[in-house]
Amino acid sequence: MNFKSILCSTVMLGMSIAAMAVEPSGTLPVLHITADAPITDTKEFYVTGSYYLDPMGTEGVEALGSVEAPLPLEIRRRGNYTWTGFDKKPYKLKLGKKAALLGMNKSKHWGLLAHADDNQGFMRNITGFQLSRQIGLAWTPAEQPCEVVLNGEYIGLYFLTETVRVDDTRVNVYDYDSEIEDWMELNPGATADQFPGRNDLTGGWLVEIDNYDERDKGEQIHVATKQQHSQQGWNHKIMVTFDSPSDYITDAHKQWLDNEFSAIDNMIYDNDKNNCQWAEKVDLTDLAKFFIVNQLVGNYESFHGSCKLWHEKGENEKWHFGPVWDFGSSFQDGHDMSRPIWESEYVQHWIEEMYKFPAFQQEVKRVYDEFMATNPIESLKEYQAQYAARIERAAQADKQRWPQYGNDNISGKLQNVQNKLQAAIDAMPEIITGVADPTEKDIYLRGDLNGWNTDNKLKKNADGIYELHLANLEKSFKIADASWGEINYGGATNIELNVATKLTNGSGINCTLKDGSANDVTILFDLQNETLTIKGESGGNNDNNDDNMGLTRRVYFKNDNLARAATWSTPHVYTWSPEAHGKFPGTAMTETSINGQQYWVSEWTVDSADQHKPGTTFLVFSDGSSTDGSDHKTSDQVYYHNQVYTATGASNEQLSGIAAVETDEAAPEYYSIQGTRVAADNLTPGLYIVRRGNKVSKIIVK
Repeated sequence: MNFKSILCSTVMLGMSIAAMAVEPSGTLPVLHITADAPITDTKEFYVTGSYYLDPMGTEGVEALGSVEAPLPLEIRRRGNYTWTGFDKKPYKLKLGKKAALLGMNKSKHWGLLAHADDNQGFMRNITGFQLSRQIGLAWTPAEQPCEVVLNGEYIGLYFLTETVRVDDTRVNVYDYDSEIEDWMELNPGATADQFPGRNDLTGGWLVEIDNYDERDKGEQIHVATKQQHSQQGWNHKIMVTFDSPSDYITDAHKQWLDNEFSAIDNMIYDNDKNNCQWAEKVDLTDLAKFFIVNQLVGNYESFHGSCKLWHEKGENEKWHFGPVWDFGSSFQDGHDMSRPIWESEYVQHWIEEMYKFPAFQQEVKRVYDEFMATNPIESLKEYQAQYAARIERAAQADKQRWPQYGNDNISGKLQNVQNKLQAAIDAMPEIITGVADPTEKDIYLRGDLNGWNTDNKLKKNADGIYELHLANLEKSFKIADASWGEINYGGATNIELNVATKLTNGSGINCTLKDGSANDVTILFDLQNETLTIKGESGGNNDNNDDNMGLTRRVYFKNDNLARAATWSTPHVYTWSPEAHGKFPGTAMTETSINGQQYWVSEWTVDSADQHKPGTTFLVFSDGSSTDGSDHKTSDQVYYHNQVYTATGASNEQLSGIAAVETDEAAPEYYSIQGTRVAADNLTPGLYIVRRGNKVSKIIVK
């Protein structure tokens, strides 16, 4: 045996000994399972075995079986990524007899979820589930924590969960498969094709919009969609997995299902957003509830996969979104909780387009206002806190068993989740009222400032004018859509500031500013009249003007009390420019106050205007400690001049034209933009240049 083999064997032995050394915490019920054979990677293959449940003194939990007399069960793998991506595996259980495990409703069918991917204190699923109950979706899975011993080995903290299936106590719709089986039992010799209700294709249905292609197993249909996906290579299809009916499903059923989803897709992508025909097929209230729950937890995969829908039997019945299920992508560090959930790297089927319909927008607002009127958040936070206290010691044992996963700071993780939840709640009014105008075009300022890309999108304002704010504008640019097609406006050189200028669609000529550049820019484009107005402060002709050229980079950080950085004493900034900020964690930022608000600011210079552009560097903000964990730093952030950042990323706030307040002790001298000295007690609202000793900056007086 060579050295590498010996080392590997030693490591494996050490891991095995470490696993054997960890014991249940004794604070939660313990589920003991014995499998008669190895549990394979095949989803459909159950292994026989037995179990018993020791309540460990937990109030309200009944003991089931015993070490001397265990009860029969079958066990198999469950999940896709959660099975293949982690050593701590999730399982599906099928009991020999229905049982009310951990006080939940009696059933044979259970999920034993590992949540190895939940680094947020195991708070993701329980928060989403509780919100679903509070908002009143028809049924929400129950989930209870327990510790698990498999074949004599402690495998950690698990979450026993009611699986989503058609059942009187779960998704309570007409059970087509069971009805056929019961009928055949009463009619010996009869076949499923002879069942009197065989030709009723309307339900009950339980289906899932899936993100895994499983059509080869005969349990899925693929529906063409009109959705325009930005991901290269994405096939334009919605994968619909049917859970029920399943055993006795026919080709006619599959065709009916295909027709239903195709019809809904066509209606959703109708250009007339005032004609909400799809509401005749989809229940708007349940969809609104489903959306609100997933928006509040930041679940940007909610309409991408594990997206359940049900349909009761009957021609006039509608599709209902729900029940909720997988919240594995919720409360992600680095994910902006204020953004709509469809703004993600995943293909969120339908929801973005649905939200363009005023009828759905109004229903979301009505449901949300009604929901928040019940003051649900305080009771939710109390529920979370009680849950965290219940699992805390078991989570410590789980972390010892699985040091590569787990959560050993439950209270800290809980606070992080609650901060993120509050950030989502704070943003919800803007999401509800700031919905997209169905007539709005996707148009951008494209030019040398951003490599002619679509980084700078113009937003249609209340006056119908497309508007964009920038810290600075220079060199060549045009107003265009993403494809340089329907909208491609240019043809005006030497544009004067604050003057409406006529542009030409389809012109091959780029636009330029008469003064070469401008700062504190507001771009106003009247699409109907094809005129462009650029408001701002002249940046001159780009000759040796460090500030106007944008050679001074400036970013702000706000210790937002809603973010985890509320406890950071001195925020630091690090960039991919070692000469500017050194090694991680970078340099300490300078505290300042602007209009009564506390900020931290950092300035540095670059060699050229090209280096000043967004996308030319990335930033990381941290608490300045050497720890590189997610609680101590942000994810990589794109640099934007005068942008305000928080611990959750770039905010919607820019402090354009407001320079850092210098800490120099020299008395300030104030000058107008024209260079005239102004006494401090004669300042009127406006923009001023401030000199403190040899430091020069700008302020806005309001």
